[in-house]
Amino acid sequence: MLLMRGFDSPHIVKPLAHCVPDIPFNGHRSSMVTMATELGEGLDIIKLLHMSWEDRLKISYGLCKLLYYLAHSPYGSVILSDFRRQQFILVDGDIKLTDLDDMGFSERLCRTDSNCQQYYSSVNLTIRTKCVAGQCLGMNEKTNIFNVARHFTSFLLPHGAPRPLRPVLDQLVGDFSNVTKTSKQLLQDITIIIDDYSTGAYLNRSVRDRTFYRVISGSDMPGQYDYNCQYCMDGSGCTVSVYDIKEAEQLCDADVQCKAFVLTDSRTWTGRIVAHLKNGVGRMRRNARTTLYVNPRL
Repeated sequence: MLLMRGFDSPHIVKPLAHCVPDIPFNGHRSSMVTMATELGEGLDIIKLLHMSWEDRLKISYGLCKLLYYLAHSPYGSVILSDFRRQQFILVDGDIKLTDLDDMGFSERLCRTDSNCQQYYSSVNLTIRTKCVAGQCLGMNEKTNIFNVARHFTSFLLPHGAPRPLRPVLDQLVGDFSNVTKTSKQLLQDITIIIDDYSTGAYLNRSVRDRTFYRVISGSDMPGQYDYNCQYCMDGSGCTVSVYDIKEAEQLCDADVQCKAFVLTDSRTWTGRIVAHLKNGVGRMRRNARTTLYVNPRL
């Protein structure tokens, strides 16, 4: 409880209230200390892989911020000794560390640099640091990075990523897995990727092309012609995020099922537009917050 209050990170669960009985502990529930924290949902591989790529990018970004915070916390460089996905929850889409029982607050002790090596036979990787003043300086940070790669980023970032971003994402995943960069550098790299994704820079366009789709302003087809697609943000039809109309067109053109799309005034956490791809066109409803775009070949 004291640790939770001492940490000031949006990616470490917050204590909301606690109750300390005025009687000594005697084994009964009435004598136990009780604490209420933020409520979240647990994580497993299936749930993570069913999320949209953009939501998984948000989780990876949160983990990068957590890694940097743990490496520069008020208590010094902190290691998560027993790193598991079960120690994390999602609160409104943000990943948060909820189990602080297995934290370490000192670096590994050493006499020479040879004491500062950790070999992982499963991936044939050796993490090395320097022995400085009797401590393996940076070993906590490197170990945390390796564990985040093993349990999260190695499958969160590549799966379903936009094609233009794949080269830089492959580089980032490699830097995580091989522990070739610090938490600060990894945070800087993923921030650049998010900026490119949110601003459309990753599309490498010189000018914004005009649309050839038929535009029907203030129209929608809610609950009609929805279908599942590989870009889907959730389980309710082909809901995607796009930078602009042209990107929505390109997604629709590349999908043989897509015949139209609806742009909404909703935005994702990166500021991208929420769109609904449709596999047909029929009865429309008025909706001042949406615009329908119909493939000109229909």
